[in-house]
Amino acid sequence: MRNKINKITAVFICLYLSSLLFSGCSATGSDINYPNTKGTPQGYSFGGGNMPGSPNTPNWGSITGRNQSTRQIMPQPVGFDWQKADNIKRQLGNFGGIHQINTVVNGNTAIVGYRPTAGSGNQNAVKNDIVNKVKQVDGSIIHVIVTDSADLSAKIGQLSNDIKKGMPISETTGRFNQLIRSINPSAG
Repeated sequence: MRNKINKITAVFICLYLSSLLFSGCSATGSDINYPNTKGTPQGYSFGGGNMPGSPNTPNWGSITGRNQSTRQIMPQPVGFDWQKADNIKRQLGNFGGIHQINTVVNGNTAIVGYRPTAGSGNQNAVKNDIVNKVKQVDGSIIHVIVTDSADLSAKIGQLSNDIKKGMPISETTGRFNQLIRSINPSAG
């Protein structure tokens, strides 16, 4: 009799542990990093802290594709798109006051590096014009980060080449994030 109770208890414990294992894998509770959302967020993360798009910054939706008013994550394509980047680069090539243009597009975010031509005027105005032109060229681009630093523009160009060569996304994403932090130090 005691042997039969031990077998029943063992079977019950196995079933109980199995149910915990399987139900734990499909849990969709609230994510503490993204309040008011369920489960894993779509899109990509640029790490914690005061990155654009994180809950700790006033500019909540700037990079990660969040709805500004509700703070809900909006579906967006994720991944590098060198064809979009090349199209933007070609279109900016016709833009006055800039040359040596490099671009990288990841999801709905574009990074643009350029060198100003002699006498190109107010660089803040040029950068604003570039942002507007990129959004005009490709309506799916929401966030445009622009730099006129020769060093950062060269790094953007190298990243673009590595993406075209098929470098793993695990490597390119980290470099993309680092470029954003380098261009906008307040983002890191």
